[in-house]
Formats: sequence, C-alpha cells, structure tokens
Amino acid sequence: MRTRRAVLQVLLAALLLAWSLASPSAAALRYEREELPGGAVLLVKETPDLPMVHIQVSVQAGSRYEAPDKAGLASMTAGLLTRGAGRRSALDISRTNDALGGGAGVSAGRDFATASLKVLTRDLEEGFGLLADILRRPAFPPEEIEKTRRQILGRLRQRQDKPSYLAGKAFREKLFGGTAEGREVAGSPETVPKIQRADLAAHHRARYGMKGAIFVFVGDISLRRAREIVLAHFQGWEAAGGQVPAPPAPETPKAMSVIKLDRPLKQSTIILGNQSLTRKHPDFYAARVMNYILGGGGFESRLMTNLREEKGLVYSVYSYFDAGIHAGHWRLILQTKNESANQAIQESIAEVRRMQESGATEKELQEAKDYITGSFATRLASSSQIAEYILSVEQLGFPPDYADLYLGKIRAVAREQIQEAARKYIRLEEAVLAAVGNLAEADLKY
Repeated sequence: MRTRRAVLQVLLAALLLAWSLASPSAAALRYEREELPGGAVLLVKETPDLPMVHIQVSVQAGSRYEAPDKAGLASMTAGLLTRGAGRRSALDISRTNDALGGGAGVSAGRDFATASLKVLTRDLEEGFGLLADILRRPAFPPEEIEKTRRQILGRLRQRQDKPSYLAGKAFREKLFGGTAEGREVAGSPETVPKIQRADLAAHHRARYGMKGAIFVFVGDISLRRAREIVLAHFQGWEAAGGQVPAPPAPETPKAMSVIKLDRPLKQSTIILGNQSLTRKHPDFYAARVMNYILGGGGFESRLMTNLREEKGLVYSVYSYFDAGIHAGHWRLILQTKNESANQAIQESIAEVRRMQESGATEKELQEAKDYITGSFATRLASSSQIAEYILSVEQLGFPPDYADLYLGKIRAVAREQIQEAARKYIRLEEAVLAAVGNLAEADLKY
C-alpha cells in the first residue's frame, strides 16, 4: 500500500515538473469527444508520458435540483456517496482510497455533482470499479448520515465567525432571492436537520444516471480503452428524472440595496455588485478584459492602484464576474478599517464611474489582453487542472477547440468594447451593497 502511494507521489511530482517546463499550448489542450449510449459524453485527452489517469465524472445533480426547504440535499448526497456503497463500508472505501494513493471523491455545486479519481494506470480497473460502486450503489448508512450531518452543521457554525462569509451570504440572498444562486450549496442550520435518508435516496435516484453525464479521462489511456471501461461499469445506469419547480426570478432592484451587519470587528468587509451576464453571453470576453483593468489584475488594477497604493485605504480590493450557466453577477470586494469604509466605497464607485465614462487606454487594453492570453496555459499545469478545464468546457456547451476560440476572442476585444461592457454589465443603480463590521465606528453613509 505504501509502495503504491509512494510511486504515485513520485509520478505526480514528475508530471508537475514536466508541465512546468513546457506549459500546454491551446492546441495541446484539444481532446477527443464521443457520445455514448444512454445520453452520456466521453472526453479523452491521451497523454501517455506517465502511467497515470485522472478521471472526472459529472452529473446534473447540483443544488438547483433540490427544494429550498431541503437546501443542502445535493451537497449532503454527494458527500455520503463515499460513506458506504454496494458491499463496501465507509472504512472499506477509505482503505481502498488510501491504497490507490488518493482514490475517489465526490462533491456538488449549484449545477452539477462531480466525482474525481486519480490512479496509476495499473490500478485503473480497481479504481474505476470503486467509482462505479460509489456513483451507482450508495448505501446511505444511517450512522454515516448523522455523522455527516453533524460535520456539516459544525462547519456552518464555524463560518458564522467569518466576515467574508457573512457578507457573501447576505449579498447573494439579497441579489438572487430564493433561487439556487441565492442559497448556500451546503444548506443552512435550518434546512440540514430536515434532510432524511429517504430524501437522499430520492435525490440520487432522480439525478444520477447516464443521461447528461460527462466522463473525462486525462492521462495514459486511449479513447477506445476509456469507452470500454465506462460501458463495462455504467451501461444501463438510469436516473428517474424530474425537477423541482423553479422559484420565481428575483426582482431587479430599482435602487441600490444596502445590508449592514454589526459585528465587533476592527475592520469592515464590503461587497458591492449586481446581477450580470452569463458565461455563454457573447460579451463575456469584453467584460473579462474590462474587469481585469478595473479590479481583476491584482496590483496592476485601477482599484488596487487607487485605493491601496495611492490612498492606503484598504488591505485588499478586487472585482470579478461570476458568470455561470444560468445566472451571473459582478462583484467588488474590499477589506478596510472601519473608519475608512465610507471613503473606500466612494473611491471604488468613482473608479467604476471612470471606466464607464472614459473606458481604458490602448496601453491598458493591450497589457490586459497580453496577460490573460499569456497566463491561460499556466493555469493548466497538471492533469487534474486539465481534466477540470475539459469538463467545464463540455458543461458550458463549448466545442473541444474552445481554447483557440477563447484566446481569439480575448485578442479581438476592441477599446470601445471596454467602456460599453462597463456601462452594460456594471449597474450600480441596481446593485447590492453588503457590509460587515463595527457599524458605530464605520458610520456608513450608504
């Protein structure tokens, strides 16, 4: 067991070194795609340099498909899949995972539940058999359900002490209401205790199956071999289907909404943002470049230069577009002394207005495009990162050559598009402002 883990660790180190010496180009990220019986998709990136395979399996089983009064059901279901499956107990699965040098794990987000597996090529059959048991035959043992519930509630309690969590939770709830985007994926202290074993089994039965599933293989494996092993273990895997009725869409605010949470803290955490574009919107690329200049470029961004470097108002400040499949938003986050909160918010808004009124310079535009395109491959420095990239491309409905398309669209962004994106997709008149700090000291004017 230790020998197998040691071999895997050595191979991982070698793989990371190989990728660091030769980062993948866009062309190197292309992969094979094949549709499978039952409605699943198989994606394979064969890299036989080292005897390892990284696998990801995605199903449409995220929190979007749970009832609001059972929030956390999707996440709890995914977490329990490795706590007993088929004839394997939680301890059996843990021991097999340890023997495989990492083995299998499952987690859920808002749209998908995703399982991952990393194994040596020689252990592929054993590891994939474990993955099939976990995904197809969960046992949901009562004692593991209660143990998992206690762990979830414990983590939720711990988060209550974190200003960034409190601000983010308040921000999302106000911005998106009772939709999946407005709820915590992990659930809440009110909803998690309501989840019963029957709920877990029903969610698994309804959402886990071949239709809509995505199988990703990266490493020492061919398309033919990947197809064989998937069909051997998953053919005939069917989900019952069915959807929870969608809640009404959140209303678009007619003025800035302000939420203030009073806590005995030395500094304030501020989040400002609005509903915005989704990931497949054609303007996403211009918005991406614009935001890099505004607040996504670290110490090179306008927000950081003004608020921290020049005025010393904040400990940190940044912004980004969280563009999902079904919904998206733009947000700005800053941490500052309570006494500086008003001025920090004021200067942040001023930078947004400046971008909307004047756009960017040619120098800023070129530097932003150079960084975004130049750093693209460096974010894919391991087989696991490449597998995640391939999976996300398929989930979004983009083609296998999307890397080339993405880089081309970034390079094509024109200067006039920067100002237009700032005006269209940052809407302060519809924004939510969430603040956590000592309100007496901050004396917020918003």
